[in-house]
Amino acid sequence: MRVAPIAPLPELANAQHYEVPAAFFAAVLGPQRKYSCCHWPEGVDDLAEAEASALALTCERAELADRQDILELGCGWGSLSLWMAGRYPGRASPPYPIRLAAGIHPGARRRAGAGQPAVITAT
Repeated sequence: MRVAPIAPLPELANAQHYEVPAAFFAAVLGPQRKYSCCHWPEGVDDLAEAEASALALTCERAELADRQDILELGCGWGSLSLWMAGRYPGRASPPYPIRLAAGIHPGARRRAGAGQPAVITAT
């Protein structure tokens, strides 16, 4: 590994990352589709709670509040963006100021539905 390139085909990263079907993520991840980490404090004993705990802790540490504009980059399945959209109802005005930029999994757009964060794909 010490002599191998870090990313042999970086131009194919998104295509390779999204080769796995959405049904796989639905089967192995919790309801938020959070795949980077979970938080398991005392009293949390299932995946859904661990996802929610991690998302809440992220927002707490970021000191998020209503009426803030938020740009989330590389947001995968959109778990944090969808979490923020559902928990900060005092956002300024539609379209919601939470923006999902490049890197969102196509399935996250379907999960978001109407009225959820704006999806902006950077090129």
